[in-house]
Amino acid sequence: MIVVAYNVDTGTRRVLDIRREKGLEFDVQIALVRDLTVRHRVSVAMIEDNGLQKWLLDALSALPEMRDVIKGHRTGANKADR
Repeated sequence: MIVVAYNVDTGTRRVLDIRREKGLEFDVQIALVRDLTVRHRVSVAMIEDNGLQKWLLDALSALPEMRDVIKGHRTGANKADR
């Protein structure tokens, strides 16, 4: 997971946090994303919504504090689509 600050006016990006965790249980993954979102006061969080990640998007969207923050993003064959 990567938390990035994006300045809409200038288009600049700054990495705030990077986490690479393997083998986490589903509930721990949900808690990690939620905690990073709250800690960094994220206003828009993009989660890939194709394949296995769809469950994470659905689970986070069910949390009241995340409902307006979490957005799905569908990637295509070219993962570097933005």
